Amino acid sequence: AFGLMTIGTLHATFIWDGDILVYYGVMVLMLLPFLYRKPKTLLIWAGITFVLFTAGSYGDTTNLFETPEMLAFVEKTDEVYANGSYTEIREYNENAIPPILEENPLFILGALLLSPFVMLPMFLIGMAMAKRQWFADPSSQKSTYRHGWWLIPVGITLKLLSRLEGLETFSGVFYQSGGQLLAIGYVLAFAHLYVHYQGAFLFKAFESMGKLSLTNYLMQSVIMTLVFYEYGLGYYQEISFTASLLLGILVFAAQCACSYWYLK
Repeated sequence: AFGLMTIGTLHATFIWDGDILVYYGVMVLMLLPFLYRKPKTLLIWAGITFVLFTAGSYGDTTNLFETPEMLAFVEKTDEVYANGSYTEIREYNENAIPPILEENPLFILGALLLSPFVMLPMFLIGMAMAKRQWFADPSSQKSTYRHGWWLIPVGITLKLLSRLEGLETFSGVFYQSGGQLLAIGYVLAFAHLYVHYQGAFLFKAFESMGKLSLTNYLMQSVIMTLVFYEYGLGYYQEISFTASLLLGILVFAAQCACSYWYLK
């Protein structure tokens, strides 16, 4: 846990501030009380926390970050990322505070205390799956994996509902629940595909990518900051969304191939 938090802090400080490793380190500590619980107990707690924190998302969140102050903050951030030097970007990330947090100090405290709990159901479900060995013998779990295919459209539908006019009061609930169901759907659907195509080079490459997940995660930050930030190629806001998406796929594919060859 502390190793993850240390690497994550260094990552956020010197490479890219959108780090997730610190969060994972905190989650490891939170999951210690559940380490020796039965799968059924884990799923019960997952259900309880899912209901509690989904209900806690009740309210209109669609315009929460669209105030004039927040839009000005985003514009300033874009300016720094597009034209700032490495030192300027790093200093900005360390010192800039979004207006929504600056104006509501309790919001910061609440976010810090509650944010780990928001994803707790996902980690508990993952622990339950591992204890039941759902992925130890994929061929025996085909019927289980099939459920992922219907969870995907359900999750996408809920996330779309969070943006519809007239449903703003439930936007947070739809967005939160949709995101978690969508994540579970992706995992199960991918596992279902793996059962049928595990011998293909594509899935062998995915396996290799996973075995080197920490390295690949950090390298994505190194590569993309050098591509987009001014101290690299400076393509921030210079290429379209479609081009950015294709670039992301290209980098990921190259990492899969390199991971496969490296482990060979």
